[in-house]
Amino acid sequence: MENVNLENTDFCAANLGNIFFQSGNFEESSFSGAYLKETIFEGTLLIGTSFTNADLSNATFYLVYALGAKFVDARMENAKFMGGSFEDSDFSFANLRGSTFSADNMGGEVILCGADFSNANLEGVIFEGAIYDSDTIFPSDFSHEGHHGLTKRAP
Repeated sequence: MENVNLENTDFCAANLGNIFFQSGNFEESSFSGAYLKETIFEGTLLIGTSFTNADLSNATFYLVYALGAKFVDARMENAKFMGGSFEDSDFSFANLRGSTFSADNMGGEVILCGADFSNANLEGVIFEGAIYDSDTIFPSDFSHEGHHGLTKRAP
């Protein structure tokens, strides 16, 4: 689906696995409880969009702008985040095991400033080009050691 404007649309519990969303606008939409396994979001606007309890396993987020998006308690194992911004997004209680946060093919980092990863499963997560700040919340047992591609933005 290319260049669609589906602002404020309810996709709750929808089966949207293996779909390619390119350059769409899903601002303030809800994908809560939706099945989005292996779905690709490329160049999409996900501002204030809810993915609470959604299955986003093996999903790809490429150059996505997701300011304030909610991924609370989402299944996101092996998801790929390449470039884009997830500022102030809520990943609390999400299962991100094996996911990758990396720069896009032009070198643009993933912005995680103000994101909330409290109680998220970050086991095996790779940060290869991600920026965070003092407002970013990581799980209490998270160690920045070994995550050399995770860079703190200067105040």
